[in-house]
Amino acid sequence: MDKGLVKIIKKHASAYQKLLRGAGLDQNTSVMNMFYEDLVEYYMNTGDMPYTKLKGRAVYAWVKNQLEKDGVFGESLDDARAEDSMRVLRGTFYGIEDGNDRLKNLVKNTRDHAAGQKMKKFWQASVVLTKKLEKHLHKNYPDWEKRNG
Repeated sequence: MDKGLVKIIKKHASAYQKLLRGAGLDQNTSVMNMFYEDLVEYYMNTGDMPYTKLKGRAVYAWVKNQLEKDGVFGESLDDARAEDSMRVLRGTFYGIEDGNDRLKNLVKNTRDHAAGQKMKKFWQASVVLTKKLEKHLHKNYPDWEKRNG
C-alpha cells in the first residue's frame, strides 16, 4: 500500500474504523467529509481517479472500490463487516448470559412470593431462549466463539 494512502488512513483513523463497520463515505459528518476529501485529492494526484467521468454519488462508490483494490481493508470489505458482525454477536450473546445470571440472583433475593414467581418464569424463559440461540450459533457458525474479538 502506498505511503500516502497509509498516511491518510492514520490521519483519519476514526473515519476509517467507521468505514470498516459499514458507514458510507457519503455520510454528512465532518469526520467522514475530511476523510473523503483527502482520499479524492490523493487519487486525483496519483492520476488514478477519472474525475471528469465521475459525477455525484458515483465518486463515493469509485473511491470505496479503489480503497478495496488498494488493499486498505486488509481483507475484503464484506469479510471485515462479517467479522465485525460476529464480534457484536459474541458481545451480545455474552451480555444475554450475564443478564440471565443477574436475573437469577434477583429472583433468589426477591421476598415477595408473587413477584418472585413471575420473575422466575421470565428468567427460565430467557435461559431457554439463550440455549436455543447458542445451539443455532454452533450449528450455523461452528467457530463463532473462536474468532478474533
